[in-house]
Amino acid sequence: MAWVGLREPDENKTVRTAAAAGYDDGYPERLNTTWADVELGRGPSGRAIRTGTISLVQDILHEPSMAPWRAEALKRRYASSVALPLTSQGEAFGALALYAEEPYAFSASAIEQYTDLANNLAYGVIALRTREEHERAVDALRERAEEKLRKRSEQVQKHRDLLLGLAHSDKSDFAKTLRKICSVSAAALNVARVSYWSLQENEAAIACEVLHLRHTESFHEPCKGSRLCFSDCPTYFGVLANRRPIVADRALEHPATAGLAENYLKPLGISSLLHTPVCIRGEVVGVLCHEDRGPARHWSAEEIDFVSTLGATVSLALEESNRARSELLLRESEARLRESEERFSTAFRLSPLNITILRLSDARFVEANDAFIRWLGLDRDKIIGRDSRELDIWPNLNDRAKFLEDLRRQGSLRDVECRLRSRRGTIHTLLQSAEIIDINREPHMLVVGLDITERKQAEEELLRTLAKEKELGQLRSEFISIVSHEFRTPLGIIHSSAEILEDYLDRLAPTERREQLQSIRKNTRRMAGLMEEVLLLGSLDGGKMRFNPTPMELRTFVERLLDEVSSATQQRCPIKLSLSETPSEVHADERLLRHIFTNLLTNAIKYSDVGQIVRFEIGCVGTELVCAICDQGIGIPEADQEWLFNAFHRGHNVGDRPGTGLGLVIVKRCVDLHGGKIKVQSQFGEGTTVTVRLPMSSKVLPATSASAGAYWT
Repeated sequence: MAWVGLREPDENKTVRTAAAAGYDDGYPERLNTTWADVELGRGPSGRAIRTGTISLVQDILHEPSMAPWRAEALKRRYASSVALPLTSQGEAFGALALYAEEPYAFSASAIEQYTDLANNLAYGVIALRTREEHERAVDALRERAEEKLRKRSEQVQKHRDLLLGLAHSDKSDFAKTLRKICSVSAAALNVARVSYWSLQENEAAIACEVLHLRHTESFHEPCKGSRLCFSDCPTYFGVLANRRPIVADRALEHPATAGLAENYLKPLGISSLLHTPVCIRGEVVGVLCHEDRGPARHWSAEEIDFVSTLGATVSLALEESNRARSELLLRESEARLRESEERFSTAFRLSPLNITILRLSDARFVEANDAFIRWLGLDRDKIIGRDSRELDIWPNLNDRAKFLEDLRRQGSLRDVECRLRSRRGTIHTLLQSAEIIDINREPHMLVVGLDITERKQAEEELLRTLAKEKELGQLRSEFISIVSHEFRTPLGIIHSSAEILEDYLDRLAPTERREQLQSIRKNTRRMAGLMEEVLLLGSLDGGKMRFNPTPMELRTFVERLLDEVSSATQQRCPIKLSLSETPSEVHADERLLRHIFTNLLTNAIKYSDVGQIVRFEIGCVGTELVCAICDQGIGIPEADQEWLFNAFHRGHNVGDRPGTGLGLVIVKRCVDLHGGKIKVQSQFGEGTTVTVRLPMSSKVLPATSASAGAYWT
């Protein structure tokens, strides 16, 4: 029989039966063996365990130490026994006991074999025991890990629930959200102090916004506004700038926070801290602080994650608060914008100024107000979508190109005078201002135009009036000069002749009396002619003379006129009349024709030498009556020709020939009034040709002769 007994570390040092084999009939259970040095411990198994050596009993019947068990052993015919210790690391933990039916059954070689068996058995037992202990240790570790994991899961779930609650809460009020985060975090982590500090002054300091104290469950208002400066602890600010949390189980010794010891940590009794930066778009804007008092506190990974997530929540709250504030400002801005748009729309529609909006890219109209629509004379749908070239608004497209180029280059234009055409075909002068504006992020042109046509006309009329007044002033001055000169000579002659007649009437011969009387008469006519020219010019300039055509016989009128001129000039120069085929009767203003021809013929005779022929040629070219008066007189210097039709201007070569400088002015006014044209061709010292073209209507217009047409064209 074989059995294995293992020692127990109990008070009685019991040997517990672990296994048995062979015929035992309950023998191992009845042994009541111990490995103590007592009677029940002096058997083979107890002694082998206690001493760690082989215990051999070759004859159970006669061995004294077997007395407690002899009867049971013999009853089962056990005659000899050996107990081999089961050892581990030099210490017996049990014994392998073998029983034989014969005395002296265990030889040395058998014992050696059984020793190897015992060693192998010991190794197996130790392996089994190690495995069992490992399994028990694993089970214990598993239980502890599961418990720790359960507690951690409960903590994480609690943190998650808190974070979800914060995430779903209204964060538009940042101050209120901060208070909630600090109070919730202080309770969840059971930490003495939770605060939030905002970054100030270009990262040179942080300022406390809110502080929650766990032991009073309240907010410490006096701390609000407290500051920590970069100069107090540069290392601390450097770590924050890297957007990493500061985890300090021993805050007074941590490299990042040791600089805060004297001014912050020690006065407040802070031993451990967990500070996490709050960032927006990658930039640090503040720091969420968890600080504990008393013994050093180890911050778990779950707590660090929780606080880091709280920092992100603060960041979200700050962004949501900023967004809410921005949305409020945006709504207010949109309301102001709508109000402004309404005001602009009202002003746009009702403004008396022309206002249009055009795309900058293609200069097409996108909007036009009522004033512009009325001014242009087109319906709105025919304006929108088209440009000013298609609408033919600019008479000069170069002006349009310059206006657009200047606007694109400068961004705005002010009070640019533009000539624009309406659909009625009238050209207007507009004072236009323009500005480039954005509409739906696309550049447009806002153009405002003021029609100043009437103002320009008034200005031009005023300028003409001023010029006329200036001219009249000059004329008045020249008139006084001319009149004083022209009147002085005949008046002197008249005065002299009157004195002669008065003093020497009785002594003068009849012929001498007649000469004096003719002198008085001649100079009186000269003065009357001067006055008549002045009055006539005044009537023409004052608009008192009007074109009044009547039927008249041209040949009869011309022949009678020539007689009058020859008589008035005392036949100084012969006048050669050439009257080609002309209508027997024409419609013309006889009075105007008389002034035209009389002045031209008189001038031709006056500035010609005595006896030189003056030619007067009349013919028809188409529907025009063409009259040419040619002389071979002194001619007109080239420098004076541009001033021919200016009142009181006379050529520099007239010498002592009398005259007022009004003749050609009167002629020009009469020709203009008659709707005709006048042309003067002159060579100094060779003579002058004046051609007058007058539109004529007649009952019968014969074909124009080739010679007449060749001459007068």
